[in-house]
Amino acid sequence: MRSIAISNLLYIKIPWLLSLVIIIICAILIWGIMSSRLILSPPRDKSQTPPDELGLPYEEVKFNSTDGLELKGWFINNPRAKGTVILCHGFGTNKSDLVSFPPFLHDAGYNIFMFDFRAHGDSPGYCSLGYYEVNDLLGAVDYLKSRQDIDREKIGAIGVSMGGAVAFMAAAKTPYLKAVVADSSFVSFERTVTRFAKLFFNLPKFPLVYLTIKTVELRLGFKAKQADPLKYIGKISPGAVFIIHGEEDARILKENAQLLYKAAKEPKELWIVPEADHLESHGLMSTEYEKRIVEFFDKYLNNED
Repeated sequence: MRSIAISNLLYIKIPWLLSLVIIIICAILIWGIMSSRLILSPPRDKSQTPPDELGLPYEEVKFNSTDGLELKGWFINNPRAKGTVILCHGFGTNKSDLVSFPPFLHDAGYNIFMFDFRAHGDSPGYCSLGYYEVNDLLGAVDYLKSRQDIDREKIGAIGVSMGGAVAFMAAAKTPYLKAVVADSSFVSFERTVTRFAKLFFNLPKFPLVYLTIKTVELRLGFKAKQADPLKYIGKISPGAVFIIHGEEDARILKENAQLLYKAAKEPKELWIVPEADHLESHGLMSTEYEKRIVEFFDKYLNNED
């Protein structure tokens, strides 16, 4: 009788336990899929301010990332160009977000190439917060190298936030990016996702953010640690790096810039901008900001002292 009672009890409990396990698994899958979409498919900002509205004629171009994705961009020619600068926008924006940069770069004597990373603006695909976007920037470099009006030995890049992280990782993989400026770059995919989840949604790293990161890894087929600029920046030399960061950046703390600078090899420069929050440095100190960037490219793309 005792064994029969135990069997009946197990018969009753097992369906409940099985149901609980199924519910937990479903909750994990739903959370992973829904939360990972915030990274993979950021809201698309379709608003665009083309350069000709600022008096700069431009050419609409299409080119392929090195993994075959067709991307769209704008090329601004300078007939007396002494080099070419690629602009790399941040997460959730598009090439138009950096439209304030071409005027001062063009005046300083540079061609400018602006494009939409995958999953942004007019470009297809899924966002990986830096890892696959390296293929986009390397594709942009290949496109520029194919143009007859470009000096392939004088190509640099400016990236902001995610774009800065991408620029560092890409420059470590090609000798054709001779000089890189990064404003508000992060050092680590995992640290950045964790920071944003805490800052904007007050989510704990474990288990929620951990599940989000693992789902992104599974869906896109890479490891988060492969998208850490801190591991790449030391390989850019003899290419030059210029790290800019707001002292009051609450999204990506200034310690990110300090760690990147420490890991980089010469030639390298660091500028922590007082009172600036995330991506506020240009707006707060536009004259100094533009002057320093132009001097950096003049020095390392054109050997001007």
